[in-house]
Parts: sequence; C-alpha cells; structure tokens
Amino acid sequence: MKLKKIAATVVMTTTIATMATAQTGHEFSIGVGGGLASLMHKPQIDLYLGGVAGLGYTYFFNEHWGIGTGVEVSQYKGKFNLQYFDESYNAYDGYNNFKYNYELFDFIETQQAVLVNIPLMMRYVSGMFYFSVGGKAGIPLNARFENSAARIVASGYYDEFNLILHDPMFMGFGEFKNQRNRSKFDMKTVFSASLEFGFRWRLGHKKILYTGIYADYGITDGKPDGAVKLIPYNASNNYYPNSVVAAAANGKTLTDKLSPFAAGLKLSIAFGNDLEPKAARAAEEAIAKPGKKATNRW
Repeated sequence: MKLKKIAATVVMTTTIATMATAQTGHEFSIGVGGGLASLMHKPQIDLYLGGVAGLGYTYFFNEHWGIGTGVEVSQYKGKFNLQYFDESYNAYDGYNNFKYNYELFDFIETQQAVLVNIPLMMRYVSGMFYFSVGGKAGIPLNARFENSAARIVASGYYDEFNLILHDPMFMGFGEFKNQRNRSKFDMKTVFSASLEFGFRWRLGHKKILYTGIYADYGITDGKPDGAVKLIPYNASNNYYPNSVVAAAANGKTLTDKLSPFAAGLKLSIAFGNDLEPKAARAAEEAIAKPGKKATNRW
C-alpha cells in the first residue's frame, strides 16, 4: 500500500510540475474571410456569396493545443420562390365569417441576415499546419426580407348565404397584381458546427499569418416562434405578403428549417503568442551566427 501511495504521489507531483512548467501562450488575432454565405431553407437551398470579419483570442496550453473564442460579424443571404400556391382558411370581414380562398402566382422572396457569431474552437498547430474544430453561436443583429407576388387571385365563400364573391376589390376579392412587402423578421439565435484548417506563416517575432479554409454548418433552426399566414386576408385593394420563414399554410410551415451555411477562404494575423516552436527558435539563433541564412519557415 505504501508503494502504491508513493507511486501515486510521484505521478501526481510529476504531472503538476509538468503542467506548471508547460509552455503556454496568449494569441490575439484579427481576420477577414469570404466565400459562400447562405441562409438555407429546407427544402429549398440556394448558395450565395458573403463575408466575415472578426477578432479572436486563443489560449495555448502547450506548443500544439489551444482553445479559442472571439467575435465575428457575418452576412448571409437566402432566396425562396413559389411558382404557384393556394390556400383556404376561415376569416372575418368585419361583419361576417367566411372561407377565404386565394391563389398565388410567381412568388419570390429574398432574405438577408447579419449575425454576430461567438465561436468556441479547439486549435491544433504543428509546424506550418493548423486545424480548428468547434462551434459558433450566431446572434442575429439584423434580419430582413423582401418579397413580391406577380398575381394574387382572392375570393370568399359565405356558407350562411351559399355565396361566392370574386369581387369587389375593396373587400379584398379579385385579382391583385405586383403585390410587394419589405420588412424585418425575428430570427432566433442559431448554433453551427465549425471547422477551419490551413497553413501559418511566421511574419516576425510573435506575429503569425494564418491562411486557411473555413466552413460553418447550422445545426439548429432560426425560424421565428409561432407562425403567420403567408397571405393574410386584407379588406382593401392591397396585400402585403409575410415572409415564408415566418409563415404557415394548410396546417404546416412553409420551410422545415432556417439555418446558416458558410464556407470560403480566411486570412488572419495573430499577435502576442508566447510559444516559440523549436524550428523558429533555431532560425532566430541562426540570425546571430555569421554565414548562416535564417528563414521564417517553421
């Protein structure tokens, strides 16, 4: 028993001493990137271009491993279209209940969202290579939509009178052309799985250039809570379609999920890392020795 206690004490002491003497480093960075940046609405998925800019911080436990966070601002774009759609639901015209029916033709909507992403990433570096994996929380800073419908054909069925009205327009019945709407929608915070990998280049003492490829894939749904009608009944001669990401029709939502997707190239400049890889230290020492040429390679 004494031998086991002594062995355990030695192992614990060695571990603590190793952790206490291990090299650590604080690294601050600023970066920009660009490539694909889309709002995906299942079942329709279109790809668009966008960009990202942000500040980062990584704490290295040793020469190879670190954990990082920061703040990024990213812009995303999405699009949704319906060539034809129809719906019927119960409505009230201010005097009587009736069944409202409409047909929608050539509906197009675009969305734009600006997210503040908060990453939490594990980073591995070895020589010139680096790799990061983790996740990001995307907090909507601004989310807007703009849509248009080439035609809306609306009618009302009054069961009490066994009557179908196809007009007048001032009651919201008839054919309405080029109906548009532009407004905000309440996008929820979304979470994404993220990775980044590439190469790093030593620019000078405690200054590093990271060049890599990144990808973020949304794993949660950013659609607003609740649902509204895509074409709400309006007793006038104008309609203002709601966003498809917030709408439901015939008992189900029009989009199964709303989530961001991004992938592209990223450049970052990092400062302040106390870690000095052996190859870098050897290069620095070579500078002081005559007849030897130093490089900035790892």
